[in-house]
This record gives sequence, C-alpha cells and structure tokens, in this order.
Amino acid sequence: MAARMGKENIGMTNNIELAREEANRVTRAASEISRTADQVAERVEEFENAGVDLLLLQCSPQLEEMERFAETIIRARVPVMS
Repeated sequence: MAARMGKENIGMTNNIELAREEANRVTRAASEISRTADQVAERVEEFENAGVDLLLLQCSPQLEEMERFAETIIRARVPVMS
C-alpha cells in the first residue's frame, strides 16, 4: 500500500507541475497581447487565421475590461447587418 500511495503522490505532483507550467504559459501568452486595441485586434485576427476559435481572456477589472473588449474588438470585427 505504501508503494501505491507513493505512485499516486508522484502522479499528483506531476499533474500539479503540469498545471503550473500551463498557467505560466497562459500568463505569458496573455501578456503578449496586452497592447493597444488595434494591436489586440491584429493579434486576435492572427489567432483566428491560425485556426484558433476560442480565446480565454484575463482582465482586471473583469467586467469593465470585458465590456471594453466587446466594444473595441468584437464589434469592430462584426459586419454591420442592413
């Protein structure tokens, strides 16, 4: 049983390390597009052209920045319906 518990702990440690690495990668990627609205729009378009169809945004303050993203980035990309 001790050997089994040891293996579980090693697996858990590896999962925690992988989660930390992923969080660091995501943080680096997020800081990469913390720019002007035009620069962010350009980067979003690059992601879209590369086949990315989901972006996770990290903003602070969250509500205000998400509203600003919607106004300046999303609405600028949506064609006006007539």
